[in-house]
Amino acid sequence: MLFYTLSLFGSHTILKRLNPVINFENMWIKGILIAICCSYLAPFLIKISISENYLDWFLIEDFSLAFERYVDRGWLIDYSRSFIDSTREFLNKYNDLLLLTALLIESLGIFLFLNWRYSIVIIGLFMIMNVNIYLLSAIFFWKWIISNFLIIVYLFHKKPELKLSPKYTLITIVSCVIFSYSMPFFPKLGWYSIPYSLDYRLDVLNEKGELKSIQGKDMAPFDMYFTFSRWDVFNQNQPDVSVLDSKQVKFSVH
Repeated sequence: MLFYTLSLFGSHTILKRLNPVINFENMWIKGILIAICCSYLAPFLIKISISENYLDWFLIEDFSLAFERYVDRGWLIDYSRSFIDSTREFLNKYNDLLLLTALLIESLGIFLFLNWRYSIVIIGLFMIMNVNIYLLSAIFFWKWIISNFLIIVYLFHKKPELKLSPKYTLITIVSCVIFSYSMPFFPKLGWYSIPYSLDYRLDVLNEKGELKSIQGKDMAPFDMYFTFSRWDVFNQNQPDVSVLDSKQVKFSVH
């Protein structure tokens, strides 16, 4: 999102030099808000799409299990054991409420275009959510936080007029939904935590017909992306799945 912000800022600067008469600033800030909306709406929509009943992701996802996996991976090495245990207990107790809150916050992007005050509140909630994600998972969206902070400062200082007519508001929201879901550069952050996501092995055949065993650590640090994959390839190829124990599953892809 920092890249989108800098790109739009550069475009605004160039256009302003080419035609100083036209006020491109209002167009620029609306473009920024569209980028922010799509960046947070994309994770919301992907969670909806992977939910069997559209809105039950927060009831199925187990964040306390995800927290345990982050601890096992060593991503939260500075936390004491007592803090980890108390956090796990807290997440177990309020799992559904916390995930529902995060899901609702991600959906708030469509209200960014009402006025600058609402925009500041919503972007502030985005920042709070990003900070809490970092504290609980060590996944640090620092570029998003910096971009959001700078936009809040701009909105508070300039107080731009953002309100659109009902017609153009609807067009903007529909466009954001389409762009965020279909464009690959908006992050599709949505998955289900599973007990065996930490430990896995891939048995593959190379071009010589030799069977090779590949573990997650062999692909580090890119194994993180594989760990958080939605395993679409298995759904598409109708795998044979046999559960060996609570932490080990065997997949056969045809």
